[in-house]
Amino acid sequence: MGKIQFCLLVLDMRCLLYLIFLASPLLCKAQETPEKYRDAEPTGGIDQLAKSFFSIKFQSEEQRELMGKHLELVFHIDQMGVPSLEAVFGIENKVIVDSFLQKTEEIPLFAAARAGGDYTESMYALGLTYPSFQTVFQHLQKSNIHAFRKAKMEDFEKFELKDSRFDFVFGGVVNTPAGSISNHLRSGGGLNLDFIFTGRNGWGGGLVVTGHYNRLFNNFSIPSTRPNLKYPTTNMIGLSANKWMPLGENPHGLLLQLELNYTYFLLTENEGKNDPESITFKGFSPGLSVHFPLRIGQPTASTYYNSPVLITHHINIHAAARPLFLDFRQTRGMLFELGISYRIGITRVKSYEFTDSYLLNHF
Repeated sequence: MGKIQFCLLVLDMRCLLYLIFLASPLLCKAQETPEKYRDAEPTGGIDQLAKSFFSIKFQSEEQRELMGKHLELVFHIDQMGVPSLEAVFGIENKVIVDSFLQKTEEIPLFAAARAGGDYTESMYALGLTYPSFQTVFQHLQKSNIHAFRKAKMEDFEKFELKDSRFDFVFGGVVNTPAGSISNHLRSGGGLNLDFIFTGRNGWGGGLVVTGHYNRLFNNFSIPSTRPNLKYPTTNMIGLSANKWMPLGENPHGLLLQLELNYTYFLLTENEGKNDPESITFKGFSPGLSVHFPLRIGQPTASTYYNSPVLITHHINIHAAARPLFLDFRQTRGMLFELGISYRIGITRVKSYEFTDSYLLNHF
């Protein structure tokens, strides 16, 4: 029995040695196989690396050149993981390439490539595709009214105005009477106020208000014990028809204005609404005036009820002749008028386009 067990033990030992003998080449081969090659990798991943280069603040000229471009940046990564930019494919602008070189010095170290368990030098390529902003720009051109209000005229690539325009005029006048009324009044002054709307082809109309006062030197013959005012007033309110005439390239160079005014002449003190002693003469006064606006400052982009408009400011010089057809003979005649006033023009904008640099710097 002991002999049989001994024989079985020897047999088991021989089988084990035989198995070891068969497996030993495989074990040696596994030990001789080098570790698999591993590429260099940027710290934080490829997205973080791309974000670093997209964050470069280029000037507007370089930004326009990069629109829609696909670039390939090729780096050399040394054994320590230090990157150096070897080439930039897709663009030749030196300013852009230099910016990439500078940014390369700022990015974190790479995880260096490994081969056979050792760190080794390698090459790494990064693709960058810059978007074309045209679709975004078109949306901003049409929808961002806040950007329109902030823009200056040099921030617009194109600017087209509609025919419609609104003008507000306020200022002072001097006048000289002629005819029968000049036998009683000397030259005087006054105020004028106009609200003018202009439509197609420079035609328009509006509301005009004018007030004149003149020094009395010869009393009017009136059936009243109440004395003549020292400065009688001639007040007019009416409607106007207007036509802008171009001067050179300016379509609003000269304004011709034909007026029809309701006119009343206040000669004595009025002590109440139903004062029977108050003397007022009434009638109408057609008028013709010529306005010459001199623009001051630069036009301003703004909005009116959320619509884009262009606002212009002017010193307005005008001359006018106003016949007086009143219900008292001595007050009839003519007023010749010369005035200087402030004019603000509000013109609706038909279309506009911002410059690329304005959009890139403000959005």
